[in-house]
Formats: sequence, C-alpha cells, structure tokens
Amino acid sequence: MSVIIFFGFCIFIFIVSTIYVGVSFWRLYQTKKESKKTKINDQRVNSHSQTHTKQIRDFLPLFFFLLVFPFLMISIILKAESFYEVQGAFRSFPQSFSIEAGSYYNEKLWSGDLNDEPWRYGFWRAGGFAAVHGQAGIRIDVYPISIWQLSLQKSVTSRFYDTENINCELIECRGIVQRGQFKTSLALGYGNYFLVPSLSLTDLSMIETPKKDFSSEEDNLTADRLGDQLQTFQWALGYKLGDRKWVFASRSSKMKTSNESLRAHYVIMSDRWDKTINYFIGGGIYDSSHAAKTFSGVVGLNWTVGEDLSFF
Repeated sequence: MSVIIFFGFCIFIFIVSTIYVGVSFWRLYQTKKESKKTKINDQRVNSHSQTHTKQIRDFLPLFFFLLVFPFLMISIILKAESFYEVQGAFRSFPQSFSIEAGSYYNEKLWSGDLNDEPWRYGFWRAGGFAAVHGQAGIRIDVYPISIWQLSLQKSVTSRFYDTENINCELIECRGIVQRGQFKTSLALGYGNYFLVPSLSLTDLSMIETPKKDFSSEEDNLTADRLGDQLQTFQWALGYKLGDRKWVFASRSSKMKTSNESLRAHYVIMSDRWDKTINYFIGGGIYDSSHAAKTFSGVVGLNWTVGEDLSFF
C-alpha cells in the first residue's frame, strides 16, 4: 500500500514539474515576443533562450527517472527496511516553495538496551530525493549512535527560474548547479529540553563555468564563478511536550570566496497529526548580503510512510 501511495506522489510531482516547465516555456515565448515588438537586439535574451530551452529539456528525466525511481525499485527488490518521505515547505521571505519526495533504506548497525535508554543504537541510511524546483540528489547518512549524524550528499539543480533579491542581469541565475555537502549534527537533551547544533560544508559550482558569479538559489547568496564553499552553522534549542515542540532556531552561513553571508533566527512550533504526518509553522528575522533584516514566515508538512530509524 505504501508503495502505491509513493507512486501516486511521484506522479503528482511529475505533473507539477510539467506545469512548471510549461510556464517557463510560456514566459520564454513572451520574452521573445516582447523583444520583437520593441525591435531590440538583445544578445542576453537570445543566449538565455538557448540555455533555458536546454535546461527544460534535461529537467524531467533528471528529476524523475534518474534517482527517485531507481531507488524505489531497489528497495522493493531487496525487501529492505525502506521508507518514503514527502515534504512541502513555504517561506515568505526570501519567497520560496518546494515539494520534495524521497525513497530511503535504513538498517541498524548495533543496538543496546532500548528500554531504559531508547537512543542507544546506531544505523546507516541511503537513498535518493527529488524536488519540483529542479533538484535531484543522493544521500548517505551514518549514525555511530542515534544522536550523532554524519551525512554526505550530492545533488544537481537545473534552474529555470530567477533567484529572488538577486540582480540576474549581473549575476548568473540560470543553468545547472552541482553541490556536494558534508554535514554533522548532534542531539543533546535533558528532561523535556533539547539542543541540536549542526555544521555543514557545501561545495557548489556550475556544470559550465559562467562568465560571471552565480546565485545560490537555496541560500539567496552569490557564489564565485569558479566555484565556492558555503559554510553553515546552525543550532536549535527547544522544549518538547508530548508530540509538540517549541523551538528557537538560529542559522549563520557564509560563502568562503565571495564572502557573502546570511543570518536567520526563527521561533517554530511543530506537532504531529498522526503517526505519519508532522507539520511546523513559525516566523523570525532574515538578514543577508542582499536583504536587510526582514520578517520571514515559514510553514511546512512532512509525510513519512515506512520505518524511519531516526531518533531526532
């Protein structure tokens, strides 16, 4: 039954992706039409048209078939301890919206006395994910103990949209960006209180080296044209009462070469509807090299089907 549900969500994401591509084609057509009306010889429009068309053509097979479908098939064939996850999130500033689907396999490496200390076990997890904003990737996580995460991730994003608050006349906002990320997180707790600090290093570059610096659409920052590294430290301090959590989360990120940075602070409430659905809502202050301190609201939903061994 869970496989049928996940296939349904894959189809849904495929449809949404097709709508995005259709809208992109329509905008491209309108841009060409407008340039003809004004009789302006705009080389940027012509170059953008060729790149844009290629990105659209490459987007769907990369998105659907290359990663999500194979990982789903592998988990079915192996009859593994798999789970499927669909996440949706919206941020008011910088404005962003995404739906992501993933298929994962996880297995315990060791286990202690779970009755008195439920966190005493270790496991590893691997899988693939894809999102409607043109991103697809693979990830492997190792938890030497359930409260300590070590993660490696590789992803590509085919961008058919401009980055908000970035001047895309001066900065390359389109094209295919590849990312490699290392992340580590540690969950600490006392009573109903918990603290989760994490550190991540993300190397990013474009498949074809651009003539100008390019935007990082995930972080709303500008990266060096030859490649850059995003260094991020974040922590979450919270209080848990049953399934409900109240969290103060803080994030600080900086590009190593371009030296651009962002800081964000949020107060978030999360809760569980049932055993498979979690949601969160919150708000806070967003501040970056491209935007002064501005209120930012966030809301999201997570649906998990299957056995996820995550402790936090």
